[in-house]
Amino acid sequence: HGSNTHVINQFPIELIKIVLTSPSRANPSPRVDLSPMTSTTESVNSRNISSVASSSSAPSPPPHHLRCDKPSSRVPPGSVLLATLFSTLGCVNFGYCIGWTAPALPSIANDDNFPALTDSQVDWISSILTLGAILGTLIGADLSDRIGRQLTLLLTAIPCNLGWIAICAASDSSLLLVGRSLLGISIGMMNTACPPFIVEICPPAHRGLMGGAFQVGVNTGLCLVYLTGALLPWRVLSLVGLVFGSVMGLGLMFVRESPFWLLRSGRFQLYEQSCVFYSQQVTDFHSIASFAANEKPRRHTRSRFGTLKTLLKQPDMFKPLLLCVFL
Repeated sequence: HGSNTHVINQFPIELIKIVLTSPSRANPSPRVDLSPMTSTTESVNSRNISSVASSSSAPSPPPHHLRCDKPSSRVPPGSVLLATLFSTLGCVNFGYCIGWTAPALPSIANDDNFPALTDSQVDWISSILTLGAILGTLIGADLSDRIGRQLTLLLTAIPCNLGWIAICAASDSSLLLVGRSLLGISIGMMNTACPPFIVEICPPAHRGLMGGAFQVGVNTGLCLVYLTGALLPWRVLSLVGLVFGSVMGLGLMFVRESPFWLLRSGRFQLYEQSCVFYSQQVTDFHSIASFAANEKPRRHTRSRFGTLKTLLKQPDMFKPLLLCVFL
């Protein structure tokens, strides 16, 4: 019993010696460090969790054809500036026509080679411009949807130049009335085509800035006619007005049609060319096809007076029309 007890007491010591002197203990196998993998897994999991949380809280980004990249420059593209400049010359002509009577009528009264005008004739010469503008607005609104904004602006140069030529060649009040009527038609057509053309050719980031070009052009025309009217006789003053329509017509020949109108008309190839010209993003083909599919029946079923009937029948369109008229 005593010898067995001694062996049992010595067994743990002998076992420890064997373990310490074993070859595997002398040359331990290399251990794999799992800390990088653990940290990588934790980082991936944290990113996944954060992405899921952000996707659940933030709305998903719009499709590619609806996303507008932030412009690299605060200045609009050169093609947009050029097209806006040429179309704004019609606005300058607008202001020039409105203010023409202020310096021209006293100059006509002092012209010994021109018959004296009665008070009734002076009133008609001053006011017939607005009557022609009403007719021109109706014509321009229809042409702007049918043939496009750019071509409508080109056509405004025809009555504009004919009006100024008639005024320059006038030998009595009749040609003055004809010339002022033609100028009114030109103004009305320009008013319906110029603002949508400028807005539609501009990238979204610059539409607010370029949209104010219309009123800037009108005020510029008023200032020019008052400044030149104090120095020039009425016939030369009318020749200056002939410059605006001529330059506008020539300049608009070298720019593209509105991309929106081309897309609405189903002219996809010209639409892509116009987007490239005005540095706008081209919508993908599927969106173009769906847009054209929805718009084509509407174009074919639209009658000549469909727009006027719509304005008179629908309160949501008739009320804003009345508000614009009375303002």
